[in-house]
This record gives sequence, structure tokens and C-alpha cells, in this order.
Amino acid sequence: MKTETEVINLILNFARSNENIRAVLLEGSRANPNGKVDELSDYDIAFVTTSNEQFLDKRWFNSFALKFGKVAILQEPDNSDLFENTHDPRDHYSYLMLFDSGLRLDITFETVDFINKITLGIGSAIIVLLDKGNIFPNFMPNDKEFWIVKPTENQFKACCNEFWWCLQNIAKGMVRDELSYAMKMYEICHDELDKMAEWYIGTQNNFSISAGKFGKYFKKYLPKNLYEIYESTYSNGDYENLWNAVFAMCDLFRILAKEVAEKLVFEYTKHEDDGMMKYLKKLRNQKLWGMPQNS
Repeated sequence: MKTETEVINLILNFARSNENIRAVLLEGSRANPNGKVDELSDYDIAFVTTSNEQFLDKRWFNSFALKFGKVAILQEPDNSDLFENTHDPRDHYSYLMLFDSGLRLDITFETVDFINKITLGIGSAIIVLLDKGNIFPNFMPNDKEFWIVKPTENQFKACCNEFWWCLQNIAKGMVRDELSYAMKMYEICHDELDKMAEWYIGTQNNFSISAGKFGKYFKKYLPKNLYEIYESTYSNGDYENLWNAVFAMCDLFRILAKEVAEKLVFEYTKHEDDGMMKYLKKLRNQKLWGMPQNS
């Protein structure tokens, strides 16, 4: 796999040889002063252009890609029915490339007018690699845009309510032997757990820190005993294991939510917790999950 210096030099050589490209930005984890970077980290590159027209067909693509190796798979999210595209390709267009070597290169072409609207003046994890027209004077990278945002009390209560409410659907899915439904509802609850975990980390760090995309830094910032509980909230398709994961998730959510409530002087809705725990224990103790029901 090519080194970071080799990759950046190839990118800059391409940009310098094309007058239409006015600047090159390195974004994402490799530009984050507090990010964790290894050889699997993506290279998120934005080419700032006067016009995207020449990059919307692929005549430029093959010669560019070959400089980095053989492309294993390519994705064009701005040209896919799978994603909701809100940008005009003439303003914003991306090519996401994974090479046989394991190198991941995400290239986005963005016009000067477009990037001025979304980037300048905003705290961002961005390093200016090349700036032909002084578009980004004195721009310093930071990760403030990723910092955990302190919740309002209404947001906190809504998170608690959604978590405790949706647990009933997991239980019903297991009783009815509807694994797919139970797991989907589990994911919804787990999203609320992750939200509460972020808020907990925020309260411990004055809300001036990032927990990483999808909580990838939870292991770093949660106390060891709480992270061990967090690990146990992941289950396989066995119903007994899923029940254990549900109750571990409840225990952890309760610990985190009470701490967040105390730090932010919010009210913890204990009656929702008590009511749902009683319901879950009743269903589990009946030991009916995944079994045919007698009429």
C-alpha cells in the first residue's frame, strides 16, 4: 500500500496539472487533530473547482485511478437511486474508490461557489493541501463540528421515552419468534443508548469532545466497567442471548441516564423505567419466546 506522502503527492500533482482545480482539501479523520489514523483510514479529498463539468464523465478517471493501483470497487453516491441526492452534480460529485491494496480514496469535486456556502467560517476537520487562489486564508483545522452537543431537557426525556417504549417491541418479537422484527427494534433502542452514551461522555468532558462517528471512540472515553457492559449489549440471533443483551442495555442506559440527569439537572423518568422493566421480566419469566403458543 502506498504511504500517505505518496498518496498526497499524487493527488497534488493531479491538481497542479489541471487549471480548473483551484484548491485541494484533506477532510475527515486524516485532517482531524484529535482523530485516530491508521493504514485503513480513508483519504477524503475535495477538489475545489471552477466547474465540475469535465469530471462528470469518466474520461479522466482511468488514468487518475491507475496512479494508485487497481480499483476493486467504485461507488458514485451522487449517481445512485439508493441515496437521496440533494446536490446538483455540477456543484458536488463524488467518486469513492477501494483499491486492491486496501487503499480507500474518496474524491469529491466541489465548485468554489458551493464550498464557500458550506465550509468557510465553519469549524471543520479540514487541512488545505493546495490553494491556488487564496480561497482559504488562515484556515486552521479543528474538530468542533463533531463535538457532542448538550441536549435540552426535552431531548433528554424524548430519548428516555423512545428507549423504554421500544423495548416492548423487542420482547414481543422474541415471543412471536419474529427475529428480524425483534432485531430491528433492538437497533432502534440501541441508537438511543448510543445517544445517551454520547451525552454521558459530553458531561464528563464539558461537551468539548467528539465520541467519533457511530461512537467509535466509546472504548476510549467510557469508564472500563461501563464499556464492558456496553460490549455485552451486542447479541447473536439466539433468543436467550438477546434477552441477556436487552437487560444489559437497560442496566447501562439507566446508569448513563441518571448520571446525565444529575449533571444537567434534568428529571429522570423513573416511572417509565420501572414500568417497562416489570413488563420485560414478566414476558421473559413466562419462557415463551420463540415457541409455538397453545390456543
